[in-house]
Amino acid sequence: LHWGVQKASTIIENLLRFARPGGITDLEHIDLPSVLKETLTLINNQARLQKVELVTDFPGEPVLIEGIPSLLQQVFMNFFLNAIDAMPNGGRLTVSTKKDGHDVVVRVTDTGHGLSRQAISNIFDPFYTTSPVGQGTGLGLTLCYSIVKQHSGVIEVESVEGMGSTFTVRLPHHKG
Repeated sequence: LHWGVQKASTIIENLLRFARPGGITDLEHIDLPSVLKETLTLINNQARLQKVELVTDFPGEPVLIEGIPSLLQQVFMNFFLNAIDAMPNGGRLTVSTKKDGHDVVVRVTDTGHGLSRQAISNIFDPFYTTSPVGQGTGLGLTLCYSIVKQHSGVIEVESVEGMGSTFTVRLPHHKG
């Protein structure tokens, strides 16, 4: 029981840190593909070790949004590491960005083991995890959801068991 209480308080602390009244301040104009490329360089070695091919599809011109780069990097780092974990025998991780009307859409697709319907319906629940006990905090996607929401965005998840998953993040486009 103690472990559960500790975990709950950590989760609540983390969520409160990002959920200040009035949303997040100190927003910067950021070129989203730059943030994604930088984040991908951080996982490059791990991907290579696990025989995961990284494929990117970014527009030639900057794609601007307003946000906090370090928080967004945390979101995408989480997606990338989850994707690599889902491909223990290697595979392909594809990251693409495109403008779609007033939104910027980022898709992170893996060729991993996919998620069950139950896992998808619980994916943003802070206490739901598919990790073995003692591995992973189960916190990752809940925080991702919170951060993306603070950036006025949404996360969508599509997955087919045995085929892979796609995490889609939609954020408002900043005209610059």
